[in-house]
Amino acid sequence: MILVNGQPVESLDVRDRGLAYGDGVFRTLRTLAGEPLWWRDHIAKLSADCAALLLDAPDETGLLAEVRRVAAAGQGVVKIILTRGLGARGYAPSADQACTRIVMGAPLPPHAQSDAPVDVQARWCTLRLARQTGYVFRASTRIAEIASISMPIIGLAGSAVAAITISAAESRMSPERRADIATAMREHVDALQRQLSV
Repeated sequence: MILVNGQPVESLDVRDRGLAYGDGVFRTLRTLAGEPLWWRDHIAKLSADCAALLLDAPDETGLLAEVRRVAAAGQGVVKIILTRGLGARGYAPSADQACTRIVMGAPLPPHAQSDAPVDVQARWCTLRLARQTGYVFRASTRIAEIASISMPIIGLAGSAVAAITISAAESRMSPERRADIATAMREHVDALQRQLSV
C-alpha cells in the first residue's frame, strides 16, 4: 500500500520537487508484526534531516499511524519520503510550499527474512586506493543557501593538517547556519584525521 499525504494513491504529481530536483529526504525502516523497529531513532533522524533541509517535519503521531497502516503483517519494510512538495519550474522553492509525505510498505525481501540461508561471502580486497590530497565538500540546505566548504588535507602516514573555509557568497545563510556547517565540517576533518592516523 502507498499513502501520499495520508491518502491511498498509486501516482504522484510530476511537478513535485522530489522528482524534479531530489528535494527531500527519505527513511527506510523495518517492521515486525505491523510495528516499526527502532522508531525513536528513525523519527529523531528524520526530524533532524527536516530541520537541516528547512522542511516541515511531519506530526509524529500521524506518521506512526501511517507507518502502521502500510506495514506488512509479518516482517516488512516501510519507506517514508518527504519532499518539498509541488513547485513551479526553477530551482528556488516558494516560501509557503507544503511538503509531500509518501509512506509505502512492502514485505521483507526473501534474502532478508530471518529464516533465509546465510549466503554471504567475504574476501580481502587487493585493490589499493591512492591517498587523497584534498577533499571538497558542498553542502546545501536550500538551493538559495549554498555553502562551499573546502578542506585541503595534507598528510603522510598519520599526520594531517586541515583547513576549513566557508564561502557564503550569494547566500541568505544565517551566521548560525554557517557556524553549524563549520562545526559539522570540523567533525568530518577530525574523522578523516583519525582514519589517516590508523
